[in-house]
Amino acid sequence: MRFRRGLFGLLLFGLVMTRVEPIFYALGASVQSGVTGSDLGSAIRSLEEEASRMKRTAGADRRFSDLIERANGEIAQSCLVRLRLPYRAEGELSGPAGAIAIEAQREMIARVRRQLVNDLVGKTTGFDPDSFKEFRYIPFIGVRVNRSGLEVLRDSQFALDIQEDSVSFPSVTGSVPLVGADK
Repeated sequence: MRFRRGLFGLLLFGLVMTRVEPIFYALGASVQSGVTGSDLGSAIRSLEEEASRMKRTAGADRRFSDLIERANGEIAQSCLVRLRLPYRAEGELSGPAGAIAIEAQREMIARVRRQLVNDLVGKTTGFDPDSFKEFRYIPFIGVRVNRSGLEVLRDSQFALDIQEDSVSFPSVTGSVPLVGADK
């Protein structure tokens, strides 16, 4: 349950920032102020090294397997895929080093996302290209895939975790203990 709340918060933040960032750039602001190429390059190398040490959990393997088992031929499922790269919320990154870390993180998100999409495009027709949703500030993509697309995602070194993108309706039985209203 913790993953879903965290994922929802990240997605909401990504959607808000997708709307806000163009305004900052239109006003001439840039996150890159004071960031040199060598600083950015070393920060990206550091993220690449950390990403290479990241391993898929048994829970993530189970989620991939469950989705593949439930997949019915050509019927596509909406999924949220967590990219294999380290991530920290941009609000936690501050100061000059934070600006470098933010730029490096955004660059890594874009690179890993491109590599994962290249895997999908090159190895299967089992996804809906019109459904593809990229998030610039968080390491996730949204895509509709069928069984063969799920298998490509499972085998890709760039996909760390997956979750079916479905609507969850709130219920009082779940929210009352969560907010402590039963005490």
